Amino acid sequence: MEHNYEPVKLKRIGTGSSFQSRYDLTRNRLSNNNIDSLQDAVEKLRKTISKAGSLNIIKELSLHETIRSAILHSLNIDTGIPPAMVEYLFGVCTTIEPTSGNTDIGFYDVIDALSLVEDRLRFENLKNLDDAETIEEKQQSFIQIQLMEKEISTGPFVHGRQRREYARRVLGKCDNYIVDILDISVTDSILSADLLGEVMGQHIQQTILQALQGLIQKGAQSDIISHSEVLSKQKPDKELFRLVLEYDRQRLDPINNSDGFSEEKDVLFGNLSSHVKKVGIEKEAVKQALNSSTVPYDTFLEEFGISIGEYKSDPADLSGSINKFDYPFDHNPLHEYPILVDREGKIYHGPSNSLYYSLSTRPYYELLDSEYKDEADELIGEGNEIWVLECLDRISDENVEIIHSAEYDYKDGESDFVLIYDDTLVVLECKTRGPKLETRKGPFGDFNEIQANLSDIISGPYEQATKLINAIREGEIDEIKTGYGTRQLSDDDFDSYIPGVILARSLNAVGTTLYPDAVEFNNELPFVTDLYSFQTICRHVQGSSGFLDYLERRVAVAEQGRVFSVDELDYVGAYLDSNLSFPEAPSECLIDIIDSGSHLDRTYESDIDGLPNEDIPRL
Repeated sequence: MEHNYEPVKLKRIGTGSSFQSRYDLTRNRLSNNNIDSLQDAVEKLRKTISKAGSLNIIKELSLHETIRSAILHSLNIDTGIPPAMVEYLFGVCTTIEPTSGNTDIGFYDVIDALSLVEDRLRFENLKNLDDAETIEEKQQSFIQIQLMEKEISTGPFVHGRQRREYARRVLGKCDNYIVDILDISVTDSILSADLLGEVMGQHIQQTILQALQGLIQKGAQSDIISHSEVLSKQKPDKELFRLVLEYDRQRLDPINNSDGFSEEKDVLFGNLSSHVKKVGIEKEAVKQALNSSTVPYDTFLEEFGISIGEYKSDPADLSGSINKFDYPFDHNPLHEYPILVDREGKIYHGPSNSLYYSLSTRPYYELLDSEYKDEADELIGEGNEIWVLECLDRISDENVEIIHSAEYDYKDGESDFVLIYDDTLVVLECKTRGPKLETRKGPFGDFNEIQANLSDIISGPYEQATKLINAIREGEIDEIKTGYGTRQLSDDDFDSYIPGVILARSLNAVGTTLYPDAVEFNNELPFVTDLYSFQTICRHVQGSSGFLDYLERRVAVAEQGRVFSVDELDYVGAYLDSNLSFPEAPSECLIDIIDSGSHLDRTYESDIDGLPNEDIPRL
């Protein structure tokens, strides 16, 4: 079955009173604060952090981030400072020398300055869309906007446990090479991270309890809290923390929430660290707690730790390389050095899951830049395929034949996975490489470069998948070679074909909604997903028939182009919540299913020993 799809033309994007109002309000706020460029906003943020003291901000931010993570999982409330902005603020603090700070400059003064950076980024998005004249320009602008939204809101630290699994399953295969580069293997790094997490977790519980007690004590004297009857509720701790996070979100979006600001809230919620005896934990205390461990912990701290103010930016470097960090789409120091250490040797809790994110990326890029590149590429590719195969084993039954590493005599043909149903052929290809820096720049980047990068990521494996499909359709081959012999195939056997691309890195909205607009395809629109989402899909669908049903419906939704999300998990959630279907979309509008999969994101917990259960996908 061929799909002759026509991407939906988003004619109404960039028009309307609400768009114009937001555009004007953002422009006016930036003008009132003398912000004429993104560089102006970043310089103001840096100056404010420096005045407040970068260490003071890290202490306060670490508490707010800990609370955000706890509330997200316990109350199913996603509020507070978005993960990407938390990551960005931590990263900027690592580039600023710590000082005693000015007591007149507080945490929310820094958040105000951070909001100007966010407003400038969003203003560039709005301006880019407003300047677009043709439908094609509007579509290009929309793609760039969504790429930028990833750097403003979501961030890459969402699915920490799956990141851990990726490092263990895939990059761990390259331990012998990584030891030569970093003096510590991926396997030992993961064990060190697990142990550090246990020790930090105990310390964090104590600090949060102290912060709560201080809030309750001060809150009893506060009209804001006493009038809201928070302290009389059954779980005042969660209600108090919810108020803190909601205020964090309001301060980061002053255009929509200016009426909610108050000096009392600034003092009450912006000084959590004042109630805590020790926000950080001494290195020596960590070492003593881990003295029975055989892992090279000193090496781990040396390789993945960074002193506050140690990371030096080169303002003349415009390449976005590791020599510079100013903007959210630059290379963040935390991607390499997620363990924050002050001059006294205390370790601080950074963004949630940042350590596992680093372990899933830094060794990979170290290998790419090493003499072991070719060997590592092969091992990493094998690791990805083995993980996909394990996922497919979950849905394997008598209704499908799953073939791994099929070969055929047509243009050196090879396919990673071939799934043969009674009347449908599914061909899945894995892609190890992720998006380059240019795709993260959104409207600050060149769309042609963005499109070329996305095409390289998606088109390569897509063409590999469709090569087999076309060879069968055109009668060029009648069999494929498998690990156990040959398998006869004919176009007469199939009514439909589905090519699929499984990426090692998520493309967010571009990989869920917008890829038909970003990349040109032939007859069949592919199913595009990332490895982590693929794992979750196979965990939740019922057998091979359920898997095929999901693929068919998912591709149909992509063809319509009227359902919007930034995460494949939202599609899984919407599919399950809609009785194994997808919500119907009226012909003239988009359906927003963002957050439909949020409950899936919180269904996976670690085992007691902190190691992942092999049978359960990790988020």
